[in-house]
Amino acid sequence: DRKHTLTELQTHLDGRSPRFDNEHRLQHKDGSWRWVLARGCAIRNASGKAYRVLALHTDITARKRVHEALADIADGLAAAGGEQCFQVLTRNFAAVLGVREAFVCECLNYPTTRVRMLAYWVDGAFGQPREFDLAGTSCEEVIADGKVICYPKGVGERYPIEKRLNRDGYLGIPIFGCDGRVIGHIAYLHNGPLMDDLPSFAILKIFAARAALELERRLLVASAAVGRAA
Repeated sequence: DRKHTLTELQTHLDGRSPRFDNEHRLQHKDGSWRWVLARGCAIRNASGKAYRVLALHTDITARKRVHEALADIADGLAAAGGEQCFQVLTRNFAAVLGVREAFVCECLNYPTTRVRMLAYWVDGAFGQPREFDLAGTSCEEVIADGKVICYPKGVGERYPIEKRLNRDGYLGIPIFGCDGRVIGHIAYLHNGPLMDDLPSFAILKIFAARAALELERRLLVASAAVGRAA
């Protein structure tokens, strides 16, 4: 973003814009990239030449992530159904949250003791979806209580199985059917703490609602197939 930012700053210094107002990325000392909003105004001498600039940097990374999440939801809505839709949801949102793993699961029985992954993103690529028992996992809380569960760090201390899988941060969101029953969940996991400035849970729930639409469609198709076989 350097060239565009410096061009806009020079435009202001030359007196061709009333103020400097620019969004760009800066590298944090921890190596990550942060979005900032830079707003400033030049102080000029009697001849109009700028000799000082007073400005403020505001960290807008969280806001940018919300925008990205909303764009990803739109992508999910436009994507083809089925497996491709679930893959779009997991891959893109894992990138927004900056996490190592993301997956969407469907419940296999009621009361639910076992779930099946419909899409699994891990280490920058799609992994092989699998079934697993909920007992002893952080996902069990999400399904059993039907609420968002977030452990920004230390999930492995609470659930030893997660520690064995090198997971420290966890976020799980239930997926509800039209009858109010939990029919699956979407989870995001990381081998370190989750970001401090996660997008709001309202945005996360919208994302889960998109997954719910596709999952219910999948269940309806399966139910119709069973009916035809009978």
